[in-house]
Amino acid sequence: LHCEYSPQSSGQVERMNRTLKETLTKLAIETGGDWVTLLPFALFRARNTPYKLGLTPFEIVYGSPPPICSVFEGKTKPSLSLRTFQQEMLALSKVHKHIWSLIREVHEGQSKGTIPSHDMGPRDWVWVKRHQSRTLEPRWKGPYVVLLTTPTALKVDGIGPWVHCNHVRRATPEEQEKAQKEWKATPHPTNPLKMKLVRQLAPDKS
Repeated sequence: LHCEYSPQSSGQVERMNRTLKETLTKLAIETGGDWVTLLPFALFRARNTPYKLGLTPFEIVYGSPPPICSVFEGKTKPSLSLRTFQQEMLALSKVHKHIWSLIREVHEGQSKGTIPSHDMGPRDWVWVKRHQSRTLEPRWKGPYVVLLTTPTALKVDGIGPWVHCNHVRRATPEEQEKAQKEWKATPHPTNPLKMKLVRQLAPDKS
């Protein structure tokens, strides 16, 4: 996930996009293929390039290099031996141990107040701060209903990018009641990540 509030993550996304474009350009020149066909190869290169820890993104997620050698050689993949399985589980446990230490630091920072956090969830109504307000324009816009949340950001209906928790404030009970009369939020019966929003039409007074 990418949040506009964090310039560091924006730079990482831009660098990865630039790397993919450069790789696609080189592959297109060498093979003459189109970018749709060559994109999986560019993604494979990015996901299997070691970083400063000496591990590739694939190894961090799965605990071992991608099993592609036998495929390229036209051979079937050998059955997994107990020793190989133990080695992979050991490598994966070391990676998880390192990752969990980082996650623990984040949660401890939230409890100490050094890392921003919030207590808002889906179906809550919030106001979003305007970064560039015009003359006589309110400082806050909304309210918007919250669809998804992370520890530091919210996804609200009507705004494309994720919004940092420092840039929202919870609507008052009166404001939420007024918004709920105009909009009705209904959770999906089977998918908890989906929500249906229906605008309530004002009664005709004529």
